Amino acid sequence: MTSQRAQKTHRRTSTQWNPPSRPVLDRFASISLPTLFSPGDDYPEKDRLIQPNIHEPDVPRYRLQNYRIYPHNDISTTKYNLFTFIPLNLYYQLKRVANIYLLLIAGLQFIPALHIASKYVGLIPISFVMFLTALKDAYEDFRRHRLDQKINHTRCHVWDSNEGRFRKMRWENIIVGDVVHLSNDETIPADILLIKSSDPEGQVFVETANLDGETNKKQLGVLPGCRRFCAKKFDAEQFNATVFCGHPTKEIQKISGRVEYADGSKDSIRKGNVMLRGCQVRDTRYVDGIVLYAGKDTKAMLNNGNAKNKRSSLEAHTNRFVLFCIAILVVITAISMGFYLTTPKKLGVPYWPDALQHFSVVDALLNFVSLAINFQVLIPISLYISIEVIRGAQLWMMSLDVSMYHLEQDRNFVYHSLNIPEELGQIKYVLSDKTGTLTENRMLFKHCSIAGERFPPDVVPVGGESEKSPRTSRRLQEMMSAGVPPDSAIQSFFFALAVCNTVFVNKQQAVDTVDDGYFEKGGDSDKDAPFRVGNSVFYDSAPTPASTPCDHSHPATDITLELGEQTGAIKRTPTW
Repeated sequence: MTSQRAQKTHRRTSTQWNPPSRPVLDRFASISLPTLFSPGDDYPEKDRLIQPNIHEPDVPRYRLQNYRIYPHNDISTTKYNLFTFIPLNLYYQLKRVANIYLLLIAGLQFIPALHIASKYVGLIPISFVMFLTALKDAYEDFRRHRLDQKINHTRCHVWDSNEGRFRKMRWENIIVGDVVHLSNDETIPADILLIKSSDPEGQVFVETANLDGETNKKQLGVLPGCRRFCAKKFDAEQFNATVFCGHPTKEIQKISGRVEYADGSKDSIRKGNVMLRGCQVRDTRYVDGIVLYAGKDTKAMLNNGNAKNKRSSLEAHTNRFVLFCIAILVVITAISMGFYLTTPKKLGVPYWPDALQHFSVVDALLNFVSLAINFQVLIPISLYISIEVIRGAQLWMMSLDVSMYHLEQDRNFVYHSLNIPEELGQIKYVLSDKTGTLTENRMLFKHCSIAGERFPPDVVPVGGESEKSPRTSRRLQEMMSAGVPPDSAIQSFFFALAVCNTVFVNKQQAVDTVDDGYFEKGGDSDKDAPFRVGNSVFYDSAPTPASTPCDHSHPATDITLELGEQTGAIKRTPTW
């Protein structure tokens, strides 16, 4: 009994795999002038050559070619670090016109000729405002750093050639050329080339909502030369190939490359063979793939990696308001300067124009600056403090708003930026390219019109008739009983519904026991089980290729067109 327990525990344990880091002396030895001053994104070769790491088990990871040449999978979306925080934050804060104005006024007070006793007092307000803003920016950047660490410490299964099994590894330790194993509902850690799937036909479904906002599932496929590995236990010795792919680009739909196998055959890499970072595996028990792009080279990071200094429309409007106040200040100062020159003084200075005999240009400038300092309160320094306080209170109230609670994800309102909360809800136009954007892909059947005749629905009530024998429209039943001609509009209508769609039925996936070293099926599943979609009932069978004969008198023609980003196939017959 003890040996059986020990054996079972050994098989079910997937230890944390923390590869050794590169030695410090080895890092310094690899530093040279070209690598020190190179931006790091220049790839002299025409295509990126990737040798799978599974074929070099005896070489330490830090000596692999993929480790030394290509970026690792750790990410950083922060704006600052310990060395760049002060200069960069000052640069961003000086984009505010009010800060430049107040610093200029505070600097003018240090002119000795003005004889200002409390010259340091003018620096206190602006220093306090900029210090609070810097604290807020530091807190926001620290939140971004913690989110990066949470993502980098996420674990997935990576093939360990030394032990001959998949082991759990942090995302940050993944490198190009690793073989990654992903289960259903798992997030994809890098841009991965599909080489194996639990589906015998090599089909894989992913959800790209985190990448392009599309909630519908997209169908991908394993390379044709790798379909023989599907639905089998992974064997590193069977996959003997070299991968060539293009350099990283921001274009999500542009992926090119090829796979050359040991037997001389080749496969072209297309966008339908690659899973992108940030997407999720759906309705697929497991998939295996090779990492093509990691870290900052992934398309998700190339498009959204670096944190941008976002400025709201309110801040731009405030800058224009401050410039208008500065113009008013200049006018008031000029008028006061005129009164100063044309008004008799107690010291005996005569009226204008004789005042020019005793008044130099330097004196005029000094008096102008002195008057501007006296009128500096025209621009309130508390303006930006009030804006920041209101922003913080607004975000706090929105995070506690019950009406913004998401029931399915079980979380409240989450904010990622402290600078632009007032931009939420400021929508003037809605540009929608699909009906799903407005309907949330929750479309219920209302009625249909066939050849000008309307057929209302007859829905099975909850708890009523069995879903295996749902009711249909009485009118349709009568027409079917009377007999439907093969070339009728009714048959063409339902034939189009059956063919022209991209409906994927969500099924309960079998349990992926990758830690055991094999895969077992969990739960019972009927071959032809009914599924309810909205208020309609469908029947789904095994996803195997099939052909349906058409009893039309004319020759049938079926042409499939692939048009850009069309999610489904467009089909036509000669009668259309």
